[in-house]
Amino acid sequence: MARFLIRGTLAICIALSLGAGVVWSVGLPGFIDVWGILFAMGLALCTGVAVGILNCAFFAIFPVWSVTSRLLFLASGVLFLPRDLPSNIQILLDWNPLIHVLSLLRESLYHGYAPLYQAPFFVALSSLILATIGLALIVLFHPLPQAARRRMSL
Repeated sequence: MARFLIRGTLAICIALSLGAGVVWSVGLPGFIDVWGILFAMGLALCTGVAVGILNCAFFAIFPVWSVTSRLLFLASGVLFLPRDLPSNIQILLDWNPLIHVLSLLRESLYHGYAPLYQAPFFVALSSLILATIGLALIVLFHPLPQAARRRMSL
């Protein structure tokens, strides 16, 4: 939790200070929704914690997960705009919570951006579900909780 708080606060402070510095130095006209940016970053932090918990469980269960999880970065929508993809791929990307977070962030940064994906409730719910599944897998499959469970049953 301490690492999450430190890294999350640091990431938000750096992003806001760099963004404010760029806007101030370049003098970009337009409206930037700071509260929308903070909301999107908060949703991203919640999703990051949930995926981190799930990754901890998968690393313990599947040793090759570290290699395959790197490929999932490509499906997050950071390197491309989802609306530029074919419609059958857009339907699949609709289930990725980070696509929704990035759409919220892009809408807050770029005036006139019309997001295809914007469901904060879906992001919060999927983060809660992923964290619950990750914690359940850690309790079921990680060796330390099993040993503690055996000691408790004696």
